[in-house]
Order: sequence, then structure tokens, then C-alpha cells
Amino acid sequence: MMLGCGPAHTSAEINSSFSKQVSEIAAEIEIQAAEDKAAEAETETDLAEDEVVETTTEIEESSEDLSEDSEQVNTEQETTYDYYVSPSEFMVQGVIYADGIEYTWYSENVLPGGGLDIPGRYVNEGGYVCDENGYICVASCDFEYGAVLETPVGMAKVYDICPVSGIVDVYVSW
Repeated sequence: MMLGCGPAHTSAEINSSFSKQVSEIAAEIEIQAAEDKAAEAETETDLAEDEVVETTTEIEESSEDLSEDSEQVNTEQETTYDYYVSPSEFMVQGVIYADGIEYTWYSENVLPGGGLDIPGRYVNEGGYVCDENGYICVASCDFEYGAVLETPVGMAKVYDICPVSGIVDVYVSW
């Protein structure tokens, strides 16, 4: 006696039905993959557009900053040195190269500089000629008279002109 299992199917019918279902699932997967790829491309395009807008804004802001800063060129130097050269090292070396500048020393014993208008002029414990505010006196043609600079030997102020660009002469008393 056969229990009611429905009509009997041949293996060819089962294989054909199975193949049809597999084909439909494969087609659905391909459609979903294409939709996902399109959505991903759209997201990447949106991100790229956002980056362009951000970069353009940053460039515009940097350009504005440069315009504002260009008025202050060569009046102050903003370098912060992690080291300072001692007077004895500077005396022996004769020159210090830092941040594209050549620092040399010139002695008041050779060139007295009496004509320089240095208020409160004195010689500090390191042998540097200083003004009343403790700034080491220097000469430069790259920085304006009165400009305050941070140098490898300490804070300095321009009181004289050096005849060569790229050099800062430090006034010493040794």
C-alpha cells in the first residue's frame, strides 16, 4: 500500500526544476551584486566630491593665511631651537648653520661698533654684546633693523647690516 505522497516525479523532472531554481537564484545574485557595485561607486563619487570641496576650502584658507603673513615677512623669526650653542662652542666653531642661515660672530675688539645705536649696551656673561633688554646684538641684511630673532645662541635683535644675504653676524666681546 502506498501512502499519499503526491504524484511521482521522474529524476529528469526533478533535475530540470532544480536547474531552473539555481538559475533564478544566480540571476538574483548577479542583479544584487550589480546594484551593490553601483551604490558603492556612487558613495565613492560622493566622498571624492567631498574631498575636493575640503581641499579647495583648505587651499583658500591657506592662501588667506599666506596673504596675512606676507606683511610680516622678515620682521620676526618663529623658529624654536631645541638646542643652544654655548659661547665657547661658538667661538671655536666660528660658524653655526641653522634653518638655512649661517650664524657667524664678529668681535667688538676688531670692529668696535661705537656708531651703533644700542640702548643700554653691555656684555653678558657669555661674552655677547647685548642691549638693555638682554637681546644679543646682531647684523643682517635679511631682517629689518629692530627685528627680534631666535638664534642658536639666544634671542637677538638686529642693530646693524651684514653685507651678505643668508648670514647673521653675532656681536661678541672676545
